Amino acid sequence: MKGEVFFSDENHMFNLATLYGKLFDHNEVEKLEDNTLNKETVFLLSQYLVGNAKDAFTSIREKVLVNSKRF
Repeated sequence: MKGEVFFSDENHMFNLATLYGKLFDHNEVEKLEDNTLNKETVFLLSQYLVGNAKDAFTSIREKVLVNSKRF
């Protein structure tokens, strides 16, 4: 995943761009595939890191419940 995608408004990771070098290994970020799952994961991680853990966990719970009803 390109750094521009990782720090896009869509993923909300732009709030942490100034800490990028301290928090993330640039080479590992570049290895991430640019897909929906990784984008959702990056978004939830960004929410958690800025202190919005409740909404991040609520979103994960909702996704798990929706997916479990499909089977």
